[in-house]
Amino acid sequence: MGAFNRDSAGLKSLRLPDLRRDFEPPETDVFGVTFGPLGDHRTALQFQVTPMGSQGDVQAFDGGDVSNFNWDALWRVRTTRADSGWMAEMAILWQSLRYAPGLTSWDVNFVRNTRRVAQWSAWMPYPRQFSSWRLTFGGVLDSLAPPPPRANVRIRPYALGQHTTDRTRGAFNGTLGDVGGEVIWASTANSLLEATANTDFAQADVDRQGVNLTRFSVFFPERRQFFLENADLLSAGGLTGRYIVQPFFSRRIGLADDGTLLLCRRARQSILWTRHTPWRDRGAS
Repeated sequence: MGAFNRDSAGLKSLRLPDLRRDFEPPETDVFGVTFGPLGDHRTALQFQVTPMGSQGDVQAFDGGDVSNFNWDALWRVRTTRADSGWMAEMAILWQSLRYAPGLTSWDVNFVRNTRRVAQWSAWMPYPRQFSSWRLTFGGVLDSLAPPPPRANVRIRPYALGQHTTDRTRGAFNGTLGDVGGEVIWASTANSLLEATANTDFAQADVDRQGVNLTRFSVFFPERRQFFLENADLLSAGGLTGRYIVQPFFSRRIGLADDGTLLLCRRARQSILWTRHTPWRDRGAS
C-alpha cells in the first residue's frame, strides 16, 4: 500500500519531534490506515507512519473508548521526502492482522495529520468529536481474498551474558548468563495465548529521574513487552470512557510504612486511576 502526501510548503514544513516507535500522532506529520477486519464495525487496527519512517500501530475498540498503543505488529515501511510532499509505502503481513475467516469486505479509512497547520484529514470524513477509529464513518474495502487464518506463533527469545575481570582484592570475577523468552500464539481471530519463561527485564528502559518529597510512592509504569501485550483488556472504563481503572505491577520508591526511606520493594499489584484524554482534547484539530 502506497500513499503520496502532497504539501506545497516543501520539506521545511515537516514536523518530526522524534523517531521512536509508537510516537504521539498529534505532534508529528502522519499518514495512517485503519482496518476493521472482524466485520463488527467496532474493532479497529491502525497503522501509522511519519515522513522519516517511524512506525506506530494501535488496537482500538468502539472508536477509541479502549485503545492499546503497546500492540506491536510485524510490518515494514519505507518513506521518501521531496519538495512537493512525502511518500510512504507499507507492507503488512496477513499474519499481523486478526481477521474473521471468510470475510471479503473490511471497514477502511485513510487519515493524515499535517502538523504545521494542526489539521487532520481523512478519506472518509468523520465528525470532529470522533476519530478515524470510529468505523461506522469509514469506507469499505471490497473483494478481498485473504488466506485462511492459520497457526500464528511468534517467539521472542533472548540470551544475556556477562564476564567480569577485576583484580581488586575481594572483587567478583567470573561469568554470568541468563536465557529466556516469550511465546505468543494467536489460535483464532479473537483468542491469544501468551507464555513466558524468565521474563527479560532488559526490555525496560531507564526510568525517568524524579524527586519525591511526599509520603506517596512514585509510580513507574510497566515497560516489559510481555505484560504490555493486550493490556487494554485489563482496563475498565465508565460509560463515557473518560476514566480508566487499570491494574498494574509497579515498583515503589518513597517512604516505607514506618516512615523510613524506601528505595526498592518487590513488585506489587495496585490500582491506578487515570483520566483518558482523547487526541482532540490535546490541541489537535
